[in-house]
This record gives sequence, structure tokens and C-alpha cells, in this order.
Amino acid sequence: GVFANENQLEDATQELTHAVRLAPDSAEYSMELAGVLLLWQHYSSALEFLTTVRDRFEKLPDCQYKVALAYYGLNLYPEAIAKLDKLAGEHPDMDLVQYFLGGSYMAEGELNKAEPYYQRAIELNPKNPLYYKSLGELLRRQGPDRVDEAIEALTRALHLDAGDVQAKLELALCYEKQSKY
Repeated sequence: GVFANENQLEDATQELTHAVRLAPDSAEYSMELAGVLLLWQHYSSALEFLTTVRDRFEKLPDCQYKVALAYYGLNLYPEAIAKLDKLAGEHPDMDLVQYFLGGSYMAEGELNKAEPYYQRAIELNPKNPLYYKSLGELLRRQGPDRVDEAIEALTRALHLDAGDVQAKLELALCYEKQSKY
């Protein structure tokens, strides 16, 4: 679900916690609770909860993905990479898995390793502006010889989401790098 504010996240967390207590074998309630905790950016709580239900649900791709997201949110990138890499091998068509693998490698400063994952996420879901924006940032950070490619990716991101302030900033940084004021 979409939550407009923190009160709604808190209410959803309380409701789902109650639902999980009533139906501890419900993967749906457990994964929804983990999802709300992640959305709320309570990564430690999400990881702690997922650890408690691991025995029941660890084989579910959604559970593995949410554990990886919790690691990612906690800046535990090597752990996130290990989980996401395994998941990508088993489910190569999950674009978000590819995206967060790229993001994890980028956060670790391994730009060359990150790039193919961003490319794959775009290949799987070419309408997600976030993927182009992240690729554009990565290309810009790789150096002056990649700036034209970065501009192309960021322009595509803005074509899909004209209001993306972060993409506009990245594009400005590219033009600055080219001295195209």
C-alpha cells in the first residue's frame, strides 16, 4: 500500500504486527509488515523481524529481497550484495534486485561492477526513471570520457519524470564537468 505520512505507517505497523500474531504462518502478513518497516526506514527493526520469521519464510524470494533491502538500508553492502547476488542468480528477471545490486556496488565504490546491474535493471524495466538517474550518476562519477553517456541517461530519466530534482542536479553536474554553462 501507499502511505501518505508517518502516522499511517505507524498504524499499518501496529495492524500488521497484530495480524502476524494472529496468523504467524501467514507469509503475506509477515512480508507486508517487513515491507512497511522498510518503507518507514526502520531497517534494524525489519531485519530483526525477518530474522525471527526466517525459519518459516527464508525460501521466499520476497523474504530474501527484504533481508537484502534491510542490509542495504543499514549500509551493510557486502551482506546486501551476498543476498542480492544469490537472488539475482535464482530470479534474473527481478529488476529491483538488479538495481539494488548496482546500488550496493556503487556505494562500495566499485563503479565498474555496478554498471552492468543498472544496465540490466533498465533492460528489464525501461520505464523506471530511477534506473536511468542512477546509471547517469555512476557514469558521471566514472570520469570525463563517460559524461556524454551520463547526459543521455539523465535526459532519459527526466523524460520519464520531468520533476526529478536529483536527476536535474546530476545533469547540471555533467554540464559543469563539460564546462557547458
